[in-house]
Amino acid sequence: MAKRWIIRGIFLLPVLLCLAGWGWSGWYDGAVSFKRSHRWIELRTEYGAVYLVGGWHSWLSDGCESGIAGTDSVRLWPEPDAVSTCVLGFRWRHFSFNDGDGRVFSGYALVIPYWFPLLVSSLLLLLVWRKTRYRPDPATAFPVVLKGQGKEANA
Repeated sequence: MAKRWIIRGIFLLPVLLCLAGWGWSGWYDGAVSFKRSHRWIELRTEYGAVYLVGGWHSWLSDGCESGIAGTDSVRLWPEPDAVSTCVLGFRWRHFSFNDGDGRVFSGYALVIPYWFPLLVSSLLLLLVWRKTRYRPDPATAFPVVLKGQGKEANA
């Protein structure tokens, strides 16, 4: 029985983390980025979505950065923009600019709304919950006496 609840708890954890992340991202913006040899990747959460952004740059220094800041407005859904197509909160975009001083920046952004990993992890939890339910062993379950057999038939 403990094994069943440990397995269920492992699959319940992503559901709870997605719910907490979705709620937290409405009020705060959190980001972690890594830069090395003119390449850059960033994972951020804000406005009800996870943003995976990566690209190339010509001026940023190498290293890791992280930060948390409050958002300007409370919003639990990613806001569509004029540059990329937004379908159910999903977004894929390429961006590039040159600032005139010879600094070039180019990259891609993938936006995944929190409802998607929440839905996937909830469906996995439902599947695991059903697969780990208790099933009695027929050999040790309640005895079934067929009609015509048993004490009354022998007496």
